[in-house]
Amino acid sequence: MKRTSIESIKARICYDSRGDESIEVDVKVDGFVGRACAPKGASTGKYEAVGFNPKGVEATLRLLSEYSSKLIGFDASNPQALGRLLREIDGEGNFGRIGGSMAYAISMATAEAFSKAKGVPLYRMLLPKGPYIMPYPLGNVLCGGKHAGHGAPDIQEFLVCPLGARSIKDGLKTNINVHKELRRQIEKKNPYFTGGKGDEGGWAPYLNDEEAFELVSSSSKMVSDALGIDIRLGVDFASSSLWDESAKAYVYDRSGVKRSQGEQLNFIIELVKKYHLLYLEDPFHEEAYDEFAELPKKLSKAYIVVDDIFVTNT
Repeated sequence: MKRTSIESIKARICYDSRGDESIEVDVKVDGFVGRACAPKGASTGKYEAVGFNPKGVEATLRLLSEYSSKLIGFDASNPQALGRLLREIDGEGNFGRIGGSMAYAISMATAEAFSKAKGVPLYRMLLPKGPYIMPYPLGNVLCGGKHAGHGAPDIQEFLVCPLGARSIKDGLKTNINVHKELRRQIEKKNPYFTGGKGDEGGWAPYLNDEEAFELVSSSSKMVSDALGIDIRLGVDFASSSLWDESAKAYVYDRSGVKRSQGEQLNFIIELVKKYHLLYLEDPFHEEAYDEFAELPKKLSKAYIVVDDIFVTNT
């Protein structure tokens, strides 16, 4: 057995931030243990890899005993080859049998164990030549859509990014200050706000999208003026969850609005201009290829993040 080969794999049920069952895996390489938990999103694209075996998390866990012998002794230094082996073991092309969450956790735990065995930080192992730069942190300050309850905004995430931060510490502090100031602004608008939060920690108030934008924008400006740090806004529309295929429209229930594909495009452009949005995630549904191709031509200075199209299955 090679020094960098997988020696053992153990898996167990864990619980995610929503209290749902998920998978946690320990992989041992050369005596070092790597551990990884599998995440799970609330709004997922229809082309996503299947998270768990159709019979559930426990069935996904039990299946590991059937194929773990094929992984023991495998070279942990080659994550691409490990990925191909896991797909081969699955046999369905989309992890519909062994579960994408299990495959992910095994892959990440193996990478961590290998990095420990070699005495190299995981980030250096994944990107040997660098550069190593800490990104500006995106902070989810207000939740809607599938991340919050009825009455919250239709848009799933309202985000802030501290572009003027000089360090990661300053950036995190800035986002936290916006989060705190936003609560004060929400309570001014609604004295009965109970401090409820969405799945990812952003406030989940009874507001429509426009009201949410105004409060996040004003809170960011107050913190920006106080700290002298430029703060820009971002949005995760999670538009696949808004799209009604039969009506060929984006349905904003809370706002009482339906937007055609062309109207959605114009809506996004107006928002970017009005609120100087920096970051746009999933502004269209997962099969709106023409709109995704058109938007960069209209908006050259915004990051357009295409999550639901790229997902986990090319």
